[in-house]
Amino acid sequence: MAYAQQISQFVDEQLPGFVQDEAPLFADFLQAYYEYIEQSGQALGTLRTLTQNQDIDQASDDFVQFFFNEVIKEIPPNVRGDKAILAKNIKDLYRAKGSQNAYKFLFRLLFDTDVEFSYPGDKILRASDGRFNKETTLRAVLELNGNSLDSLGGETVVGNQGARARVDSITTTIESGLTIRTLKLSEVEGEFFDGETFSVINSTITGTVNATIGPLRSLTVIDGGARHLQGDIVNVVSTQGTGASGTARVVSTVGDSAVDFRIVNGGSGYRANVIYSTTEGGGSTLTPGISGGSGQGASFRVKTISSVETVSLNTDTIEGMRNVRLTSDPFSADPFIDNTVATTLASANVNTTLTTALSFNTSAQVGTISEIELVNPGTGYSTIPTVNAIDTGVIEILGELSDGSGGIKGQNAVIVANNLFGTISELEVVNQGVRYNKNNTVSIRNITSSNTFNGVASLVPTGVANTVGVYADNNRGILGGDNVLQDNYYYQEYSYVLQSRIGQDLYRAVVEKLLHPSGTILFSNQIIEIEIQQEIPTVVEVKSAPIEIEFVPPTLIQTNLVEMVEADVVRRQELQLNVAETVVVTAGPVVVSFRIDPVGTIAPTTVVTSPEIVLTIGNVGGITSTTAFTTPDTIQPMADVNLNANPFSSDGDIGSVTTELSSANVDTTLITALGGGIIITQ
Repeated sequence: MAYAQQISQFVDEQLPGFVQDEAPLFADFLQAYYEYIEQSGQALGTLRTLTQNQDIDQASDDFVQFFFNEVIKEIPPNVRGDKAILAKNIKDLYRAKGSQNAYKFLFRLLFDTDVEFSYPGDKILRASDGRFNKETTLRAVLELNGNSLDSLGGETVVGNQGARARVDSITTTIESGLTIRTLKLSEVEGEFFDGETFSVINSTITGTVNATIGPLRSLTVIDGGARHLQGDIVNVVSTQGTGASGTARVVSTVGDSAVDFRIVNGGSGYRANVIYSTTEGGGSTLTPGISGGSGQGASFRVKTISSVETVSLNTDTIEGMRNVRLTSDPFSADPFIDNTVATTLASANVNTTLTTALSFNTSAQVGTISEIELVNPGTGYSTIPTVNAIDTGVIEILGELSDGSGGIKGQNAVIVANNLFGTISELEVVNQGVRYNKNNTVSIRNITSSNTFNGVASLVPTGVANTVGVYADNNRGILGGDNVLQDNYYYQEYSYVLQSRIGQDLYRAVVEKLLHPSGTILFSNQIIEIEIQQEIPTVVEVKSAPIEIEFVPPTLIQTNLVEMVEADVVRRQELQLNVAETVVVTAGPVVVSFRIDPVGTIAPTTVVTSPEIVLTIGNVGGITSTTAFTTPDTIQPMADVNLNANPFSSDGDIGSVTTELSSANVDTTLITALGGGIIITQ
């Protein structure tokens, strides 16, 4: 509240007239008194600002300082921030006491700098201390409805059946032309189902769960196998794809689905290892011998036979002998014998016995069935099938050969089928595993009971999938790395380190009084930064003075730098040039190898010039430049010359060209034809 008028302004009006007349000095004193106590900081002035000081944004500096002295006296008076703002928010600082945010606020307030934290206890070696993390994901098709995909991060999704979870991150893949979003979730409550729709709190984004791949939610038995017991634990094995680690419990079994087989009469003329099944397709080892019944898939194998007989088979044919005269001795003497006839038959005659003349190969061993082995108990056999044990392979070899008892060998055994116990009818998921594909079937393999037959089941994955999991920090719980032993001082659970550009002498007392948690120990590290300013020179272009090379008629001369020889001698000379010197080369073709001294600390690029040739030497001291050659010859004088002319001067249309070019032909090198002939190498 603001007061427009002061009491001192009304003193004259309030005093009686006789006082003003008889005691004017008293009136002046009284007015001066009120003016004094109305001043800021005096009694009446302070009373009038009480309501103003209740608002820290309008409070006087004196009141703010008084508040500091009474409430936050631990903070030094020379804070960098606004004291009024600090006073208004000091409650938040006290509430955050002991947290990193409180330390950061204090350092920013006092020193206008940041502070970093480290905890020596994190480096202590502990047994079995690995951090095993599993990620939970939800595959979905999203309708963004004009929203940004990034806006979904941190939001909560809610399924129409009540499940909810927070989205931490999103990845996108394209599968069969469909855009699939994989949401990494946390704080999952309830269960998301395949095909379920969901919405997003605080957003118009909607989605549909696409649980093609994920952990097991449920299993439906297709083929329950046999010999399982209620309560057995089975592995759920993905025969396709990457599903793994799932297990289930056998809830119930039935005894009228699978079948087993029993020998009543083993018969004779049967081979071992022949499989009798409801289907055909296995060649000589698979025979369609099971028929009828209400189920499918049953089969058994002849494991062993007794009373073994060896069956031999002749493979000779008549074709090669059809034009041979039987009076030939041997048959090979007849010119009409075919070369496909076996040697034993070709060397025989009409007096040779058949067993000698013909070739017999051991085809099979046959006998009485003494033991059979169940291969597949099948499924759905509420009605028992019939077994017709006929070894068609033996029949093809022996024909219908009597067994001496009124039967035929290879089809006289009697085998019957009976129901087998333990066909799984219901499974309960125990461990959901990971990455099962709903489009694939799984194999059910018993890990509790032995001698069981595996089953087959279809699956429904959950909407939410869990990754296999990894150890997030490879150093934890491992000898080596940066792990240390606890020393109960620095390396312990209750120590912490503040790292700042400010020395601890300036902040330690304040921190310990205001924020330091009781029962912990504080250590300090000071960050020292040294800024080094150094100019790094950049070479844009470096050129040296040109070195002129002049070509004159070949004579032998002596220069002050190098001795040159006549044109018919090519010699490599070591030539050291100073940058500004001129060298006269009077020889013909010469190879000059030279070194250019550095200019200062930078090796220069040297330019070699003459009226006939300009050469820029590159890669000197790491500086690259281009190379260019020039010659006084031009194309115009050669425009009408026939290139087949040998030499070119024999063509009457040749213009004014150099001697070297006019005496050249198409086989002459350009260096020679254009008047060159000097090669310069670095």
